[in-house]
Amino acid sequence: MNKKSFYRFYVVFLISFFYFATCFAGNQDEIKIALNADPETINILEYKTSRVLTPIVDAIHQRILGDPDVKTGMRKLELAESVKVMENKKDVLLKLKKGVKFHTGDPLTVHDVKFTIEQCQDPRNANTFAGTLDEIESMEIVDDYTLIFHFYEPFAPWQDVMRVEIASKKYYEKVGRKVFRKNPVGSGPFRFVKRKIGEYIILEGVENHPDYNGEFKRIKLMIVTDPVTRVNMLKTGEVDLIYEILPHQIKELKGYKKLTVKSAEIPSLYYLSIKPSLFPVIKDKNVRLAITHGISRQEIVDRIYQKQGYPLYMWANKGELGYDPKTVIEYNPQKARDLLKKSSYKPGTPIYLTYTSAMPNSSIVALMIQHYLKNIGMTVKLQQIEYGAYLTYARDGDKRSGHMALSVFTTVLDPQVRLMMSMISDAAYCYYKDRPNQKKMDDLILAQAAETDPKKRLKILAEIHQINYEDPGNITLYGLNLIYAMNNKIKYSWKGGSPYLRDLYRIKLNK
Repeated sequence: MNKKSFYRFYVVFLISFFYFATCFAGNQDEIKIALNADPETINILEYKTSRVLTPIVDAIHQRILGDPDVKTGMRKLELAESVKVMENKKDVLLKLKKGVKFHTGDPLTVHDVKFTIEQCQDPRNANTFAGTLDEIESMEIVDDYTLIFHFYEPFAPWQDVMRVEIASKKYYEKVGRKVFRKNPVGSGPFRFVKRKIGEYIILEGVENHPDYNGEFKRIKLMIVTDPVTRVNMLKTGEVDLIYEILPHQIKELKGYKKLTVKSAEIPSLYYLSIKPSLFPVIKDKNVRLAITHGISRQEIVDRIYQKQGYPLYMWANKGELGYDPKTVIEYNPQKARDLLKKSSYKPGTPIYLTYTSAMPNSSIVALMIQHYLKNIGMTVKLQQIEYGAYLTYARDGDKRSGHMALSVFTTVLDPQVRLMMSMISDAAYCYYKDRPNQKKMDDLILAQAAETDPKKRLKILAEIHQINYEDPGNITLYGLNLIYAMNNKIKYSWKGGSPYLRDLYRIKLNK
């Protein structure tokens, strides 16, 4: 080989080597995350509570208040410099931090806060925060960084108003609603770059942002709806991070040395929805107490979910105000049999248990509960109903929904929504409207809703939970962990206590 040919060969070899090395290593400037579904919108003003939308809006925008502190129940300051309930207990004074800028370079002020909340309240946007935000009677701008929220009455979960992601008023008015929906602008650590519906969303790090570590330039959020495909893409390196992994997939993933599998304990509430007001056969509280003591929650978590969860014994999410970890209901089949014998239940009377796709492995859980209750002397028949149809039956008080149903309550860190939806007597989803002390229950629920002092409110909530413990309207079962995995390109830990993929800026590259 002559010298000229050698150099030509050498150059081609080097180019090929670096090409394949780069392909093998992947793009170190881009992190790829698999989303489980395509978000309905990326417009914060049309926010729909969703585990696929939250990572996007959380990266682009910032909130007045962040996630709550589990110990105190108070949300952490984010855009707010300070926030406090005023002496009349109805109004809340907000002072914003100065110097925060949108991606356009415009300053973030209370004019943007007022605009965002008014847009979220607008019915045409169908924002899921609207119900909470409608508790605001008016907003009073004191100066560019000071705002007073005037509520109609003292409102205990006022902090939930402050979790709204703030959009730019000036940008919205400049480009209009149509452009804003497709190209959102916020003040978060990442800016929106591009979206291809059904395929991906690209975000880019904002230089000099206090929450952007600069270790990588872009995040590509890829839409991968099939759980098996997500796992395979992680194995091949096509994505760097996946989440909401099914428990039976853990063993498979742990077989790959270049992958790390983790789980996080997040607030979730899976339960048996009981309908005493619709069905006299379960009106006797001894029947419901028998069911409560006759089911082993821990065994369900261990066997069906491979220990990726935890038993729950009260009508509350872990970490919310009012949750008491000391509350336990003993699994005691003999006690359950004794309770059933002294109840009005006649052996052989069928009790229908409904299950839907809302709960993971619902058919297996239903079979297991059927077995537990057969063991204490109760006849349980199973029926599967399409989830949408079940929700219609449940809302309308239709007996086709069954005596009991395996249900899940979407994550609510403040107890207000769940109490008002399921336990106060005029609620659409209250199925125990004629509880012996229902008047007292209603009064307590209304009292906690108006108590802005967390310590005083906690005492009222404890009384509510005690009444439900002694005469259950719903039977809580368990909460489930969030399982996620990543390749050895990155390091990331799920934010404790959050059901959502948040704070993507905390992802770091392994050097």
